[in-house]
Amino acid sequence: MLPPTESDEPELAFYERAREAAFRTFSEFWVGVSNHFGASPKEIFYYTTLADSTPESLNCIGIGGVQYRFSVNAPSFADRLNGLNYQGTATFRFSVFRHYHGTNGWTPWMDVGRFRNQLSEFFGFAAGWGTELPEGYGDAHQLRFSVEEKDGHWRVKNTIGDFFVNDRHLVKSEKSKVSRIPLPTVQRLIESAPDPRRKDKGIGNDAKKTPLDLGSEVTNTMTLLRGRPL
Repeated sequence: MLPPTESDEPELAFYERAREAAFRTFSEFWVGVSNHFGASPKEIFYYTTLADSTPESLNCIGIGGVQYRFSVNAPSFADRLNGLNYQGTATFRFSVFRHYHGTNGWTPWMDVGRFRNQLSEFFGFAAGWGTELPEGYGDAHQLRFSVEEKDGHWRVKNTIGDFFVNDRHLVKSEKSKVSRIPLPTVQRLIESAPDPRRKDKGIGNDAKKTPLDLGSEVTNTMTLLRGRPL
C-alpha cells in the first residue's frame, strides 16, 4: 500500500477526526475491559447495562470481537452551502456476546452466528434474521451513529435522539436502552459472579483430587482400542 499523498491528507484528517468522534460517543455508553481471560490487548470486551440496574435485577451485556466500519456520504452542493463538510455513519459490530442477570450470573460466551435466538432475546431483536446482525440493531443499543462536521464543529447523533457536539453530550435521549456500567462494578462481576467457565474449572479441579483407579478391565479395553499399551 502506498503512503498517503499530500492531496490525501485533508480526507485522512477528516476520517481520523470522525473516528475519534465516534469512539468518544461509543465510550459514553460502553466500557472497555482489557486483559479479559487472557485475550489479546486488541480484543477488548465491552459491557453495558439494560433497563433496571438494582443489584438483584442488574442486566449486563458483554460483547467481544468488536470492529467498526465507516460509510461516508459525500456532501452535496447544498450541504456545503449549509456548512456541512463531512458526513458519514459509524457502525460497531461484534462477534461474541454474553449476558449477566443479578439472579442467574453470567451465561457462557456465545458466537453471534450460532446463537441467534439468544442474541435476539438479549438485544430485543425480532427472530428470523440471517447471518448478519439485523438492520437497526445498533440504534437502540448505541452501536451506530451518524457523524458530521459542520462549520468546524463535529456533531454525532443517533436515531433515538442523543446528540453530541465537539465531544459534549448535549442532548440525552430518554429512549436509550443502555447506560454505561461503572468499570469497578463490571470487574467485580467478572471476578466473582457465577460464571459457567469458573464453575466448570472448579468441577475439573475437584475431579483431579479424586484418586484414579481405572481397573484392569478398563485398561485392557483401552489398550485393545489403542493397539498398544502406554
